[in-house]
Amino acid sequence: MPLGSLEELEQLRTALWAGRDPRRARVAVCCSGCIPSHAHNLASTFAEEIRRRGLEAEVEVVRTGCTGPCRRGPVVMVFPFRTCYLDVQPAHVPAILSQTLARKEAGEQGHGKAHVTRGFGGISPGHPGPAGPR
Repeated sequence: MPLGSLEELEQLRTALWAGRDPRRARVAVCCSGCIPSHAHNLASTFAEEIRRRGLEAEVEVVRTGCTGPCRRGPVVMVFPFRTCYLDVQPAHVPAILSQTLARKEAGEQGHGKAHVTRGFGGISPGHPGPAGPR
């Protein structure tokens, strides 16, 4: 059903946020401007790997609208750590999930602005995590 006002949109946003489990990590895959970069396939790869590892209760995948750097897509944001990965390919999914779980187990939380990685382009799929500053 279409929303009729900004107030209804705010009510929906509040209800959606209230229903989220704050202990569950979210992998947000841009499926808007990144579609030409096969972002839907990437989101499916994340979901399959999460199922394969039995992590459905700990990590969820969400398909989002545009996050900005379309030329560097597919773009993946990991919350609550506020990490942005650029140029992500399906072969990078296991490393991103491993890093996400390690940060989650350490109790790390994101604060302030997101830190953007230099991306995975040209880096082996076994790369342990983001190359950007912390």
